[in-house]
Amino acid sequence: MSRTQFWLSAGGILIWTAVVGALLLSRDLLDIAIMAAILPVAALIALSIRTFPWAAKLISEDLYQVHRLRWWNRPAATVIAVTSDPRCARGYQVGDTWTIDEHGAVSPRLCQAAAIAIEDRTFPEAANPEGEVQVRCSCPLSHREVTFAVHAITANGHAT
Repeated sequence: MSRTQFWLSAGGILIWTAVVGALLLSRDLLDIAIMAAILPVAALIALSIRTFPWAAKLISEDLYQVHRLRWWNRPAATVIAVTSDPRCARGYQVGDTWTIDEHGAVSPRLCQAAAIAIEDRTFPEAANPEGEVQVRCSCPLSHREVTFAVHAITANGHAT
């Protein structure tokens, strides 16, 4: 959808809301008028997310940030983005790095989709993790993929 189509749709929705709202208010149907106003606002939000890439990021800025993973019996790890679509909703780029301590605390925070992908697919045998684990994450917001490399941190502080 182009920006022109978005603004035409937004104008139509607002005019529809004003007409229906005025009609309902004139008949003392305030509760239905409120619902008639809420639904078009939800439609505008949905349209804006599809039209403006930054809108999805603004709306979900802190909703899906994860600061702790389910990380039982796993060593501390370093996570590095090794491939990234430039239109990732979170803005993750190749070379971005996160650390996960032995208790699962993540620094800096990860998006929920990446956290779930890393939790579910890393170190199947936590007692003896070997080398690098590649984890692919599909973004539910922008429908893009990011691949992460997860390295266990050994007792001397070096990644395996």
